[in-house]
Amino acid sequence: MIVAGIQAGESDENSCRFACGLVSDLSNYLEKNMINYASNFIDGLNMVIRNMILSAETKLHAMIALGDLCLAIEEHFQQHLVDSMNCLFFAAESTLLIPNTAEEDETSNRLRDAIIDAFISMIHGMQPVAESNQAFLKTLSGYVVHML
Repeated sequence: MIVAGIQAGESDENSCRFACGLVSDLSNYLEKNMINYASNFIDGLNMVIRNMILSAETKLHAMIALGDLCLAIEEHFQQHLVDSMNCLFFAAESTLLIPNTAEEDETSNRLRDAIIDAFISMIHGMQPVAESNQAFLKTLSGYVVHML
């Protein structure tokens, strides 16, 4: 049901936002037990972040949920890291457009904040892997440099 809510984004953004909020809440509650459900949610959240039609507000909710999910499942997020980072880079590039109004400027700033928060959550979630795997630490460092 939650996955359907996330996927309903284009036709019903409110449902998508609520579903993203539920993913965040479940991630915080279930923690490592969220591993069993993570793949379905991550794919949907990344789809929302990449979608050019959805509003920045909806993407904000998806980024928060993605960060919470990564923090919950930690090293098990590794298989989704590349795709999720690419989604964040795509979202970051979309914030480079020059806003026409003060409202667009505010939305763009909120989106940048959400991107940074999701990125930080991914770094913290991946910390156990980075501490034990030097090659992965280099890969993660490459993402940090690219983001800067």
